[in-house]
Amino acid sequence: MHALLLQAQGLRAAIFDVDGVLTDGRLYIGEHGEQFKAFHVHDGHGLRLLAQAGITPVETDLGEYIIQLRKEHPSHIIAPAFHLNREDWEADFRRMHTDLDPNRVFNERRDILAEARGALDWTKRQGRPTFGLSDRACIVCESFKRMWRAAHPMTVQLWREMEDGFRAATLHPGTTFRYRSFAFRRDGAWLRIRLPSGAYLCYPNPQVADDGKTLSFMGTNQFTRKWERVKTYGGKLTENAVQAIARDLLVSGMFNLEAAGYPIVLTVHDEIVSEVDEGFGSVNAAARLMCKLPEWAAGLPVTAEGYRTKRYKK
Repeated sequence: MHALLLQAQGLRAAIFDVDGVLTDGRLYIGEHGEQFKAFHVHDGHGLRLLAQAGITPVETDLGEYIIQLRKEHPSHIIAPAFHLNREDWEADFRRMHTDLDPNRVFNERRDILAEARGALDWTKRQGRPTFGLSDRACIVCESFKRMWRAAHPMTVQLWREMEDGFRAATLHPGTTFRYRSFAFRRDGAWLRIRLPSGAYLCYPNPQVADDGKTLSFMGTNQFTRKWERVKTYGGKLTENAVQAIARDLLVSGMFNLEAAGYPIVLTVHDEIVSEVDEGFGSVNAAARLMCKLPEWAAGLPVTAEGYRTKRYKK
């Protein structure tokens, strides 16, 4: 244990997945196809030894975490906090997490649940697939999605504006529509979105369906690889723009590196590989060059990291 503590002195946190790390990873399959994980009593003993050595293990499973906060034994192998109600764990969370808003609400978001149930009903009426998920699982997933959107209203607003820009430009050729740092314009068969860098995203033969909502353009189907009409929407258009902006930032960093004497021999997605002489430059200096932003990107929170090596590796 002393040797382990010496090795861990430079660590802020050590994170383990118990499956196959503190255990041997065995799984048992029941007669109805259900899976059971094999755990060992030494797992709990190991966590207690860590606590005695001054290392605080934190359980990431919600039920187990609640039990850990209360310093109790689990009531059930699958549902360890089964004996507790919402008021119990709400009191513990408020007691332990004093750094958070003391007035935060733990009540069930019935409006979110109602929206999620409505979305599931609509999906069924439209005959759309639920990918094998139970109704309960679908409602949970829809609820998480809506809670995320409620917590990030500016992102949701950007999705709407990207969709509005695409729609307006499609319906009014020859007119430029501006939303934030983007400009939308259709000329002939092409709709173009001007990015902050001055580069363009191009969409051939854009259309707005008769319902006034559904957007599409001609492109390659990512599944069939055929050239056909492809539907899009605000979130997808935002993803297109974000990826293009990330590419523009990468290219800017490449020019900075080349100008400073870091010749580029390879790029892999968002990675830049430079071949330099031993002792030349540093990883930190190269990272700073990559994060040196052009004027159009002023204020963007960009960071970079890297390593020195004899050969490229992932």
